[in-house]
Amino acid sequence: MINPGHPDPSDPVWQMSRNYQLFRYQLGGNISGEYPTKFNGGNLIFDPVLVSKKTAYEPDWRQWGGAVHTAQNQRLLYWPMLKAAFFDAIIPQFELYRKGLPGATARVRKHFGHDGAAFSEYMSAPGIVFGAGWGWEGNGHRARGEEVPFGDPRATGATGYNDIAEEGIMANQSCAYHWESQLEHAYMILEYHRFSGRDISMYMPFIKASVLFFDEHYQKRQVMRTGHPLDANGKLVIYPSTSCESYRGARNPSDLIAGLRACLNRLSELDDKYVRAEEKEYYKGFLNRIPDYSIAEIGGEKIIKPAEEWLKEANQELPQFYPLFPFDQYQIGDDEIQIFKNTYDKAPAFRKGVIKSWHQDGIFFARMGMTAEAADYNTRKLQDSERRYPTFWGPGHDWVPDHNWGGSGMIGLQEMIMQTFDEQIFLFPSWPEDWDVDFKLHAPYNTIVEGILKDGKLVKLKVSPEHRRKNVIINPLIEIRFK
Repeated sequence: MINPGHPDPSDPVWQMSRNYQLFRYQLGGNISGEYPTKFNGGNLIFDPVLVSKKTAYEPDWRQWGGAVHTAQNQRLLYWPMLKAAFFDAIIPQFELYRKGLPGATARVRKHFGHDGAAFSEYMSAPGIVFGAGWGWEGNGHRARGEEVPFGDPRATGATGYNDIAEEGIMANQSCAYHWESQLEHAYMILEYHRFSGRDISMYMPFIKASVLFFDEHYQKRQVMRTGHPLDANGKLVIYPSTSCESYRGARNPSDLIAGLRACLNRLSELDDKYVRAEEKEYYKGFLNRIPDYSIAEIGGEKIIKPAEEWLKEANQELPQFYPLFPFDQYQIGDDEIQIFKNTYDKAPAFRKGVIKSWHQDGIFFARMGMTAEAADYNTRKLQDSERRYPTFWGPGHDWVPDHNWGGSGMIGLQEMIMQTFDEQIFLFPSWPEDWDVDFKLHAPYNTIVEGILKDGKLVKLKVSPEHRRKNVIINPLIEIRFK
């Protein structure tokens, strides 16, 4: 709770703290569901006509589909569950991928003729592409255009409906080649294991197949193009691809590079129960095949690019920050943090500073140690909605209540208070000294961290188990007032 000694419902900072708890309650409403909570409304929504007069449909209608779970949005509901210790509530999201694995594997074998699994960004229960994403017959709305063989050079990743459609690939222009989310959910499961210590044997086939896909798929494509599986430097050529939905026809996108590195490193650290010694050797070799991030200079300052190159831009995402979150490749204190700060400063204005829906600048600010910016953004993100119930945000890009709006806000607030890397626990990395807070968060290795910050002074800190106290690093700007 923020400013617990001064409850003030009119104060946006106090609202942020209260709404964090209210939104936890909403997420808890589907803790025992067979299927995940949907980002575009959860279990409790408005009649559609009360959101927009243009949507006078049946009561459970919502924007962006009924029987699918859009992965980039869904993930933001589930990442905050790790530090909140909602370890049971996170399971339905994992189960969606476990149950969909046979379909996602069969799809790859049939269309591409290699091993691994590909899950569409529009995630369906059987693990295959749904009709509107695949494209309908004919020349109408969302129609699948001319289908060309797998590997046809005309399939660049920058086409869409009523245009070239590669065999096995959706016609949908936003996410036809957008497969990053399977890596993100694989990494989320690996982090779930680190946080909770729970057995993840049932999810290892999904994790391994999701990672393997990229090695098999892009080596095969490169052989079809050049006769060689790798480039002249012995690296994968990840093309055609996308960097999130925003940079289409991309080569070597930064979000995928970060996701592969994160998953491969975690897989190499697992017990032999989960990953055999010969598998770890393969993952080590795969890691060496991952291309580097693409760095450029603008005005003499280094920035990280969303991809090495791309053909078309759309949407408002910032995938070049995925090495910070969700993939934990850099932390405050690393030299590269300045590059990310430069990158944000030089990013197009329409891509940054947006509060609504899935925008996650507040998480990136916290990860870069930009305290004032993180405080301002996350306060506005989690302040009261315009509706009777304070956390019924939206519609934004999506619907009401917009759950990825609340989820991204939760993550941003958590990251301001505590960031975790390997065994390290960094407290108050991006926290305003004049905000009092009483908190309890969970860290990896079944660790619970509780603390009270008052008047800029840390007056209580409890770490359970006690031996993890040695891994705690407190922001040096915070004065410690306990023994």
